[in-house]
Amino acid sequence: MSDVHVTVDTSPIPVGVSVTPPNPTGVSVVSWFTLYPSNATLPIISGDAGVGIALNTTTGSWTNYPNSYGYQWENSFDQSTWAPIDGATSSTYTIQNSDLGLYLRAVVSAQNIIGIGTIATAATSQVTRTTLLSNLDAHYSLGADGSGNVYLGDATGHGNTLANSTGVTLGTGIVGGCATFTNSNYLVSTTNLTSSYPLTYSAWFKSGAIGTGAPWGELGTGYPGFFRILFIGGDAYWQTPDGNVVTTTDLTLNDGNWHHVVGVADGTTASLYVDGDLLQSSASNSNSTTHPLEIGGDPGFNGWDSSFIEFVDVWSRALSGSEVFALYNAGTPLRFSSYGTTI
Repeated sequence: MSDVHVTVDTSPIPVGVSVTPPNPTGVSVVSWFTLYPSNATLPIISGDAGVGIALNTTTGSWTNYPNSYGYQWENSFDQSTWAPIDGATSSTYTIQNSDLGLYLRAVVSAQNIIGIGTIATAATSQVTRTTLLSNLDAHYSLGADGSGNVYLGDATGHGNTLANSTGVTLGTGIVGGCATFTNSNYLVSTTNLTSSYPLTYSAWFKSGAIGTGAPWGELGTGYPGFFRILFIGGDAYWQTPDGNVVTTTDLTLNDGNWHHVVGVADGTTASLYVDGDLLQSSASNSNSTTHPLEIGGDPGFNGWDSSFIEFVDVWSRALSGSEVFALYNAGTPLRFSSYGTTI
């Protein structure tokens, strides 16, 4: 009887082998079968189920060497019958008004050289109207702490408190007290805050040097390489990690009055709002990582004019225009106690 030589390929090709016992003639049958990707750990959705919120799904973990993944978001009124959402085929989905009252899930597909396997995430809770508390990472009133100093606490309960080691003092704010910055002194968070989209930075600012052309007032996670709001002369700048800016043109924000300024980045567009209005936007997918938040001046530069800042907010989502308008509240800052009201 001649020898049988078998060559084994040790590359990760997902195949299986089935061997039957010898039949009466002494012959065994060897069957080869291919293996599709098989889910080992379910993918997980992150994000609150509120209109305007961006949800994200992981891929989960899979066996049999998948080399690419696909996504399809679905909605349902009863968690039994699911319908695909047109165009919702990435790992991120921003909840629409049409999803209100429905449940959502993502179907993840994993593909290898043999074929495709699919699995669905667990369903979200029913989609509700968004409140400003959704994905709010930090809120700083910067008012009085009762001892003549700036209050450094984070009202969200997340523990993202501030540190004041450069002599920031208490001043008169648009509502109560505020933080007063002279030259380049600043406040800094004792924890890292988000500097990757989607995100929103919001605060009320007032220049302490009317009509000059120097920089004043800053809110962000540093420069270069991070997001920040910055003022130079009468204009505001919303700076992305790659150094590009969205800016106002020929304004006089250094007029000694309070102004509400908001920077939004959703991964596609960077947008700058002033006093409730969208003034400028630009295509941007520049991104970064977490970093301590800095408020006030820039510790790396001198020659800054004084400024006053109050009611600082950081969201790990992109606020809508209607939410920014609600925050502005016709020129009277919306108080944190009202953030739970649906927008």
